[in-house]
Amino acid sequence: MKPRTWPAEEIKSLISYYESLPELWQVSNPDYKNRVKKSAAVDSLAEQFNTTAFEINRKLHNLRTQFNNELRKLKKKSGQGTDENYTSNWEYFTSLKFLMPNIITTNETQGDLVSSLVISTYVSVLTNYCAFRRYKTFGIFFKNFFAFKICENNK
Repeated sequence: MKPRTWPAEEIKSLISYYESLPELWQVSNPDYKNRVKKSAAVDSLAEQFNTTAFEINRKLHNLRTQFNNELRKLKKKSGQGTDENYTSNWEYFTSLKFLMPNIITTNETQGDLVSSLVISTYVSVLTNYCAFRRYKTFGIFFKNFFAFKICENNK
């Protein structure tokens, strides 16, 4: 099946309807994890635009991906210390700004996951070590990624 060609006015209309259905994009919405309600919302969009649910999902995915790419460019260009701020020329960027609170970049997510995994592993090891050696306290402080002050012997 050939992907549908979307006129600009229909895309703007789709974005407007998409914003009015927070169960499709707002992760804090109680219905966000409800597959039945999300499917019903996509079906209603498909009916509204006289197309399939698959096509609606494809188009929304492409819009979110492009929006994320524009945000990445914005962050990259603005963070380079240049005097000029990057502004997106993509015509749907401002229409999709309602998605911003729900977006976490992949690098931030992976970095946070690795950091918390490494830190929790070291805390667990230190806790077991201090318990084995019968030390009463230990302190951990962070500098850059992490640094350690192991145990104080309180025998």
